Amino acid sequence: MAFVQRTMGYLDVYNRTELYLVNDDSGKRTAKTLKENNKDCIDRSSLYRGFKDINEWIVSGGPKII
Repeated sequence: MAFVQRTMGYLDVYNRTELYLVNDDSGKRTAKTLKENNKDCIDRSSLYRGFKDINEWIVSGGPKII
């Protein structure tokens, strides 16, 4: 969490910060902390729900458009 604390000050200069964190408890806690401290943070992990992280999702073929 020390890294997250140091990161927070840098995020304030952006209008929007999209979070593509690992889909585990640690990633969820980190996203929650960042969102609580910066209203412009958006958790995008739902895009790759069911996968460990965005890289695993991309390697698997990314979005499935039907």
